[in-house]
Amino acid sequence: MERKIIPVLLTVFLALATVFAAGGCQLQEISTPTPTSTPSPTPTPQTIAVLVDEDTYQQLKPQIERYVKDIENDLQANVLVYHQDWRSPEEVRNRLLSLKDENLKGAVLIGEIPVSYFESKGGAIPQGAMICGVKEYPSDRYYMDLESDLFTDEDGDGKFDAENYEISADPMEIIWVGRIKPPIGGTEGLRLLKEYFDRNHEYRVGDISPTEKLLVYSPSIHSGQGGETLEIYLDNMYDALTLHGSSDVLYSPSEIDILVDRTRSEYLEMLQNDYEILSI
Repeated sequence: MERKIIPVLLTVFLALATVFAAGGCQLQEISTPTPTSTPSPTPTPQTIAVLVDEDTYQQLKPQIERYVKDIENDLQANVLVYHQDWRSPEEVRNRLLSLKDENLKGAVLIGEIPVSYFESKGGAIPQGAMICGVKEYPSDRYYMDLESDLFTDEDGDGKFDAENYEISADPMEIIWVGRIKPPIGGTEGLRLLKEYFDRNHEYRVGDISPTEKLLVYSPSIHSGQGGETLEIYLDNMYDALTLHGSSDVLYSPSEIDILVDRTRSEYLEMLQNDYEILSI
C-alpha cells in the first residue's frame, strides 16, 4: 500500500512602501503592517484510489507503480494503492468509503476486482438505475455512489434491486470508477495488461500520438444518451461531448464516428481505424 502526497509550496510576499518626509523631499522607507485578513485556505488535493488484486500486483508491480506516478503527474493528485485478494463487492466499497474524508474523486480497479449486479423484477425503474432493457446486469454504481444507502437485496440472491435504487441527490458526490481488466486470465491476460500499461505510459509521455478522433458505439438509441429517435440520440450525444458543459468541444463533428443499432462485426471493423478514445 502506498500513500504519496504532492507537496504544496506557499510563497509569502513582503511589501514595502515609501513616503515623503513632512519636512522635505527625502524618501523614507517604512514597513507595511501585517494584513489582518484571513488567507485563503489551501485547496485539498484530490485523491485517486487504485485497487489491484494481489496476483496481478505482484506480477506487474513495476508497470503499476509507473502507472501510478503517471497519474500523479498528470492530475497532481494523491494516488493511494491497495493490493489484496478482494473477496466481495462490500469489501471494495468499504475501502472506498474509508477514503471519503480524503477528497476521493475516483478509483481505478485493476485485474480481478468483484463485480456488483443489479436486477429488475419488472416494476417501475427510478431515474439513475441505468436499466438498458435487461433484467440483470453488472454495474459499478455500487462503488461510485458512496452516499446512497438504497442498495437493497430483498430476495438475498446477491443482486441489488434496481427498483429501490435512486441516484444520490448531489451528482457531484458520485466518484468516477474505471476498470482495467484483460478479456482472458492467466499468463496471456498478464501479457495483455503489461502491453496496455506500456502503451498507456508511451501515450502520456508523448511517444504515441493517435489520431484525434472519437468512436462512440451504442447497441441501441436507449442505451447511451437516450432518445426516441436516432436524430434525438445524436443531438444528445453531440451535446454531451463538451467539457463540463462549457463551449469547449472535445471533438468537432468531423472527428466523431457514432455507431448506433449496428452489429458486432460492424463495430469490430470500425476498430481497425485509429481512434484516440472509444466510448461504449
